[in-house]
Amino acid sequence: MLVSGDAATITRFDHKAESYSLTCGFYVDREALIAGKNATLLVRPQLAVNGQPVSLKLLKEIEFSIVSTDLDGVKSTQKVADFKIFEDRESTYEFRTPQRVKASLSA
Repeated sequence: MLVSGDAATITRFDHKAESYSLTCGFYVDREALIAGKNATLLVRPQLAVNGQPVSLKLLKEIEFSIVSTDLDGVKSTQKVADFKIFEDRESTYEFRTPQRVKASLSA
């Protein structure tokens, strides 16, 4: 029922369930991945509800993991807690490149 002042009318309302999606772009300069040296990860998240962009401020207690694999196939995981993200720019995280790491990382 819609009400405006003294007028009221019955109408149909298509109420959709909230569907959240979080996408994230990551970038690390491949040439910065030198064993034992620091590299900078750039992160640009985007949050949407029902396909419409919404503020990243809705996200709380943000954390992510960096998973690397060395030349022997051994995986190493580094968890990052309390990661700060921004609406207007990329977030950055500096990490030490593991020894004998393959050129691919996943976050």
